[in-house]
Amino acid sequence: MQVTGSKSLKSYRLSIRVFTGGFSLYTYNSSNGKLVEEESIEVNGETEEEPQQVLRKALERPRIMDYEYEEVEVMVCSSITRVPLDEFRREEYPSLYRLTFAKKKFSDEEIHYEILSGLEVVELFALDAKVERTILELYPDAKIHSIEGRYLEKVAEQERNSSEELARYYATIDQNQLFICTFQKGKLQFACSYSIESDADRLYFILYAWKTLGLENERNTCILKGASDSLSAELRKFILHIETCA
Repeated sequence: MQVTGSKSLKSYRLSIRVFTGGFSLYTYNSSNGKLVEEESIEVNGETEEEPQQVLRKALERPRIMDYEYEEVEVMVCSSITRVPLDEFRREEYPSLYRLTFAKKKFSDEEIHYEILSGLEVVELFALDAKVERTILELYPDAKIHSIEGRYLEKVAEQERNSSEELARYYATIDQNQLFICTFQKGKLQFACSYSIESDADRLYFILYAWKTLGLENERNTCILKGASDSLSAELRKFILHIETCA
C-alpha cells in the first residue's frame, strides 16, 4: 500500500470513484495505462455500516493493498457548480456552493474547488469528510478531483486539436450519469449533468438539451461516449452528424 514515485513496470494507478450510493475502484497498469481490474461497491440501508466503513474494508483487502500505486486519485461525482476564473474568490466559495445547493448540508471542509485553468473556470463540489479522511489515512498523497472536471479537460484537449468552427455537442454516459457539454472554437459554452438510469430518459435529455441550445440537426455534430448501440441508433433518427468515441 505504498504511493511512490517509482517508475517500476510493476507500479499501478488507483482511481477511487465516489458517487451517491457507493464507490467504484479501478486499478490501472501505469506502464501501459490498461485497466487491470475494477469493482463496484454499493452502500445501502441494509447494513449498519457507514459509507466510510464500507470503503475502508474494500481498500484494506489484500488484492488492493498488495499493489504498489504510483498514483491514487479520487474522482468525486457530486452536485457541481462552476464559476468563471476571473470571478472566483477563495474566501467566498463555501458560501456560494451552499447558496447554490441550499437543501444540501455541507461543512466548509467538505466543499472543494478545482481550477480548470485551460477552460478558465473553477468547479465547486463536495466530498463527505469521513470518506475523505478514510482515503487520506490510507493514501496520504491521493489527489481529489471532480469527475466532471476531468471530462471537461479531456474534451477541451480534443477541441484544441479540432478545426471545426461550429459548436460541437458532447454527451458522455458513465453508469447512471449523463454529462453534456458544448464547445465552440475551443471555448466551453455549456456543461450540465443528469442522473439517469434508462436509455429512454437519456434520449429525451440529450435531445432536450440539443434543442434548448439551439443546435441544428443538419449542421452541428453530436459526439457520444458510453452510449449503447440502441441509443445511438435512436439519436441518428434526429441528428444527422453523430460520432462515437471510446
